[in-house]
Amino acid sequence: MTKSQTSEYNRGLALCAACYVLWGIFPLYWKLLDHVPSLFILANRALWSAIFLTIFCVIWNRKTFIHIISNKTNVKYMSLSGILITMNWGTFIYAVNNGYLIESSLGYYINPLVNIVMGMAFFKERLNIYEKISAALAFSGVAYMTFSYGSLPVISLILALTFSLYGVVKKKAGLPVVPALALENIMILPIVLIYFTWTFVDTPETVFNLTLTEAILLAAGGLVTAIPLLMFAKAVKSISYITVGFLQYIGPTLQLIIAVLIFHERFTSSHWICFGLIWAGLTVFTFNSVRKRFKFKVR
Repeated sequence: MTKSQTSEYNRGLALCAACYVLWGIFPLYWKLLDHVPSLFILANRALWSAIFLTIFCVIWNRKTFIHIISNKTNVKYMSLSGILITMNWGTFIYAVNNGYLIESSLGYYINPLVNIVMGMAFFKERLNIYEKISAALAFSGVAYMTFSYGSLPVISLILALTFSLYGVVKKKAGLPVVPALALENIMILPIVLIYFTWTFVDTPETVFNLTLTEAILLAAGGLVTAIPLLMFAKAVKSISYITVGFLQYIGPTLQLIIAVLIFHERFTSSHWICFGLIWAGLTVFTFNSVRKRFKFKVR
């Protein structure tokens, strides 16, 4: 790679790692709203994200924003990405606030494996021997944890599939990060407004019983979730989707730590085995990344 390409790659790597750290600690934020209905939290997240990002786009580069939102292909792509990320966040918020954070963590452990498959299927990316070994170790850990779970982990599968497909759509669209994120939130506003109307009519106490702190947290939730999504969208444009897949392990690791140490969810021997295999895979992957970065070979 050239010097500028290396710089761009390193920047993408740092952004991707940082956004996964933020996603990993998000359960602490949403837990503050654990007695607010999950759908109401989700609707506010979408509404306020759309408002914040649209204002930013209008101030930052109005002409570019208008050009992007007036293109039918862009609207199609961002409608799909908006639906996918809304499904993902809705499932995640529900999991956090209903005692399923470990299952949520499992979903984000499965997600990198799905990313690897997507990278090979959609972007013709290929694994070298080290990446195959690390993928096999990680897959073994997730498979063991899944089968030992005792039932089909529906929450886990929804989280894994929706977020992986979201990344594929964003990478395929290739749009500027901020306008694209604003557009995907705008496209789901009709559904959000229908939900708010139904809530006001059917359960008005959901709105009128909110405290000032809860109202502030709901509004800030749009900004809080938009920032790492911006980082992620920027990152996937400059690093391989396989690399994105392995960095994904940062988020669920932090989530699992929070689930066990702070939320006191049960941590079993199956989790220990899964962790051991996954981190073994990450060790191989890290070695391979360093090997390629400094261009040395193991004899």
